[in-house]
Amino acid sequence: MIMSLDKYFDKHKAYDIEIASTLGFTEKDIKEIGRFENVEAVIGSYMRDNYLKVDSKESVVRILGIGDNLNELYVKDGRLPKNDKEVVVESKLLRDNNLKIGDFVSIGGTNNDSDNFKIVGVIVSPLYFSMDRGMTNIGNGQVKYYVYVSDSVVKNDYYTHIYLTVNGASDCITNSELYKDKVYDVKKELSSIKKDLEERRFEEVYG
Repeated sequence: MIMSLDKYFDKHKAYDIEIASTLGFTEKDIKEIGRFENVEAVIGSYMRDNYLKVDSKESVVRILGIGDNLNELYVKDGRLPKNDKEVVVESKLLRDNNLKIGDFVSIGGTNNDSDNFKIVGVIVSPLYFSMDRGMTNIGNGQVKYYVYVSDSVVKNDYYTHIYLTVNGASDCITNSELYKDKVYDVKKELSSIKKDLEERRFEEVYG
């Protein structure tokens, strides 16, 4: 089971370290983190939580930009979005709401003039390999589903998350002691600039 998970993570370029901030991140932050010797690849990611509406039912959904390079999606059925009016979803969302590819759903909180999105594919994300979808500050505090859209639909002035991979980590078995040691070493390096990044971002937002 661990070997299968390890192969899946490697194939889809799953992250080794996730960094999140309520103040967000800039390209400058990403470049600074990317200078560390043992950081293999680093990307910024857009993410929002809002409401998915199907008929009269409303659920909290996590909306992510597809991005590129890391955390590649596995397409189970259909295809990825080709424009900002299309969305791909997890299988559970379809089952729970009696939906199928080709149906439309309403998703609030995006950059689009309309909340209506056409479902064009079913995907699995390496960010969600368990049933837990994360916590949120809206609704009942629990994210029920995740969906992916074109980056332009959720793009903001700042990134909400940074994901990075560690040099040599993909050669190790996921969660092995060797893997953990490699990742820990980079986390320790990142902690050395944590305070400076926080203070700089605080000044950018509130200064």
